[in-house]
Parts: sequence; C-alpha cells; structure tokens
Amino acid sequence: MMPNYHDVIRNILEISNSMLVATLSSDWDMLVKLETQRNELLPLIFDDISNAQGLMPEIRSMGEAVLEIDRRIISICSNEAGDCQRQLSEYHQGRKVVAAYVANSA
Repeated sequence: MMPNYHDVIRNILEISNSMLVATLSSDWDMLVKLETQRNELLPLIFDDISNAQGLMPEIRSMGEAVLEIDRRIISICSNEAGDCQRQLSEYHQGRKVVAAYVANSA
C-alpha cells in the first residue's frame, strides 16, 4: 500500500521542528528519539520517488526546510559541544590548581 505522501511530508516537517525545539531546550534524549522517528519516515518518500513524481515541489520544499532545520541543530550542537569542552577544560584547570595548593600547603 502506498503511503499518503502529503501526510508523510507533514509528519517529517513536524518531527524536524520538534527536533529543533528539543535541541533549543537541550533535551538530547528527545532529539535522538525524534531523529529516529524521522529517519523511519524518510524512506517512504525517497526509496521509491517515482510514485511521488507529482509532489516534487512539495518534496523539494520539505527537503530544503529539513536541511535548514538540521543546519540550525548542528550549529547549536556544535556550540554546546564547545561550551562543554570549555567547561571541562576549566574544571581540569581548577583541579590542577587545587592539587598544587594541597601539595604546597602540606
């Protein structure tokens, strides 16, 4: 049975937007869950694209929207990773200072 392509496209866009919301709220577990859901839907459109030829403008628009959302998610995740790396570096630097203080005060 062929899927309702309009519903699949709408669901992919809704999930992509929910992925962005999860990213903005640092809900990484939800982001992974939503990405898995979206990845299950994408083949319904792209595995047999010949059945959806009449929907090419909608599919193209969906693809562009998903790519833009993914770029934003990647950018946010990259910034979060940088912040995490800086915090770890500061933490390790603080541990070194404390260790030096303890060693010199004994």
